[in-house]
Amino acid sequence: MLVLALPDLLATGHACAEGGEADNYVRLAVCYDLATEALSKIGRYSASRITADRSNIFSGLCGSPLAAPASARAFSIVLRHEDRGATVQRVTLHAAAKVEATGLKTPVQAATFAQMLCTAAYASS
Repeated sequence: MLVLALPDLLATGHACAEGGEADNYVRLAVCYDLATEALSKIGRYSASRITADRSNIFSGLCGSPLAAPASARAFSIVLRHEDRGATVQRVTLHAAAKVEATGLKTPVQAATFAQMLCTAAYASS
Protein backbone atom coordinates (compact mmCIF):
# COMPACT_ATOMS: atom_id res chain seq x y z
CA MET A 1 0.00 0.00 0.00
CA LEU A 2 1.26 3.44 -0.94
CA VAL A 3 0.62 5.01 2.44
CA LEU A 4 2.90 2.49 4.13
CA ALA A 5 5.70 3.31 1.67
CA LEU A 6 5.47 7.08 2.20
CA PRO A 7 7.93 7.36 5.12
CA ASP A 8 10.66 5.56 3.13
CA LEU A 9 9.86 7.57 0.00
CA LEU A 10 10.09 10.87 1.86
CA ALA A 11 13.26 9.82 3.69
CA THR A 12 14.88 8.93 0.38
CA GLY A 13 13.73 12.24 -1.09
CA HIS A 14 15.25 14.15 1.80
CA ALA A 15 18.52 12.25 1.50
CA CYS A 16 18.71 13.15 -2.20
CA ALA A 17 17.85 16.80 -1.53
CA GLU A 18 20.63 17.26 1.03
CA GLY A 19 22.95 18.42 -1.75
CA GLY A 20 20.74 21.46 -2.36
CA GLU A 21 20.24 20.86 -6.09
CA ALA A 22 17.07 22.33 -7.57
CA ASP A 23 16.08 19.12 -9.39
CA ASN A 24 16.18 17.17 -6.14
CA TYR A 25 14.00 19.78 -4.43
CA VAL A 26 11.50 19.34 -7.26
CA ARG A 27 11.52 15.58 -6.75
CA LEU A 28 11.03 15.99 -3.01
CA ALA A 29 8.16 18.42 -3.55
CA VAL A 30 6.52 15.90 -5.90
CA CYS A 31 6.91 13.19 -3.25
CA TYR A 32 5.16 15.46 -0.76
CA ASP A 33 2.41 16.16 -3.34
CA LEU A 34 1.88 12.42 -3.68
CA ALA A 35 1.78 12.05 0.09
CA THR A 36 -0.76 14.88 0.36
CA GLU A 37 -3.07 13.31 -2.18
CA ALA A 38 -2.76 9.81 -0.69
CA LEU A 39 -3.36 11.01 2.87
CA SER A 40 -6.35 13.08 1.76
CA LYS A 41 -7.86 10.05 0.02
CA ILE A 42 -7.83 8.08 3.26
CA GLY A 43 -9.16 10.97 5.35
CA ARG A 44 -5.93 11.88 7.14
CA TYR A 45 -6.46 15.60 6.62
CA SER A 46 -4.23 16.83 9.44
CA ALA A 47 -1.29 14.86 8.08
CA SER A 48 -2.08 15.93 4.52
CA ARG A 49 -1.95 19.57 5.59
CA ILE A 50 1.58 19.03 6.89
CA THR A 51 2.72 17.28 3.71
CA ALA A 52 1.12 20.01 1.58
CA ASP A 53 3.03 22.63 3.54
CA ARG A 54 6.30 20.77 3.06
CA SER A 55 5.61 20.45 -0.65
CA ASN A 56 5.20 24.22 -0.84
CA ILE A 57 8.48 24.74 0.99
CA PHE A 58 10.49 22.48 -1.32
CA SER A 59 8.81 23.66 -4.51
CA GLY A 60 9.75 27.20 -3.46
CA LEU A 61 13.37 26.19 -2.88
CA CYS A 62 13.72 24.70 -6.36
CA GLY A 63 12.71 27.90 -8.14
CA SER A 64 10.73 26.09 -10.84
CA PRO A 65 7.64 27.96 -12.02
CA LEU A 66 5.98 24.58 -12.66
CA ALA A 67 6.68 22.92 -9.30
CA ALA A 68 4.87 25.59 -7.30
CA PRO A 69 1.53 25.10 -9.09
CA ALA A 70 1.66 21.35 -8.44
CA SER A 71 2.18 22.06 -4.76
CA ALA A 72 -0.60 24.65 -4.80
CA ARG A 73 -2.92 22.08 -6.35
CA ALA A 74 -2.10 19.53 -3.65
CA PHE A 75 -2.65 22.19 -0.99
CA SER A 76 -5.99 23.09 -2.59
CA ILE A 77 -7.17 19.52 -2.02
CA VAL A 78 -6.57 19.93 1.70
CA LEU A 79 -8.24 23.33 1.75
CA ARG A 80 -11.33 22.03 -0.07
CA HIS A 81 -11.77 19.37 2.62
CA GLU A 82 -11.62 22.16 5.19
CA ASP A 83 -14.35 24.12 3.32
CA ARG A 84 -11.95 26.98 2.65
CA GLY A 85 -12.99 27.74 -0.92
CA ALA A 86 -11.91 31.39 -0.81
CA THR A 87 -8.41 30.36 0.21
CA VAL A 88 -8.32 27.75 -2.55
CA GLN A 89 -9.17 30.50 -5.02
CA ARG A 90 -6.38 32.72 -3.74
CA VAL A 91 -3.78 29.93 -3.72
CA THR A 92 -4.63 28.53 -7.13
CA LEU A 93 -5.04 31.85 -8.89
CA HIS A 94 -1.74 33.06 -7.44
CA ALA A 95 -0.06 29.91 -8.77
CA ALA A 96 -1.77 30.37 -12.14
CA ALA A 97 -0.48 33.94 -12.33
CA LYS A 98 3.09 32.73 -11.73
CA VAL A 99 2.78 30.23 -14.56
CA GLU A 100 1.18 32.83 -16.81
CA ALA A 101 4.17 35.09 -16.16
CA THR A 102 6.34 32.54 -17.99
CA GLY A 103 4.59 33.59 -21.20
CA LEU A 104 3.12 30.10 -21.64
CA LYS A 105 5.70 29.36 -24.32
CA THR A 106 5.65 25.57 -23.94
CA PRO A 107 2.80 23.06 -23.97
CA VAL A 108 3.65 22.08 -20.38
CA GLN A 109 3.37 25.69 -19.20
CA ALA A 110 0.04 26.12 -21.00
CA ALA A 111 -1.30 22.83 -19.62
CA THR A 112 -0.21 23.74 -16.09
CA PHE A 113 -1.90 27.12 -16.41
CA ALA A 114 -5.12 25.48 -17.63
CA GLN A 115 -4.99 22.94 -14.80
CA MET A 116 -4.70 25.70 -12.23
CA LEU A 117 -7.69 27.51 -13.70
CA CYS A 118 -9.67 24.24 -13.63
CA THR A 119 -8.68 23.70 -10.00
CA ALA A 120 -9.86 27.20 -9.12
CA ALA A 121 -13.13 26.66 -10.99
CA TYR A 122 -13.72 23.31 -9.28
CA ALA A 123 -13.18 24.86 -5.87
CA SER A 124 -15.68 27.60 -6.58
CA SER A 125 -18.53 25.20 -7.35
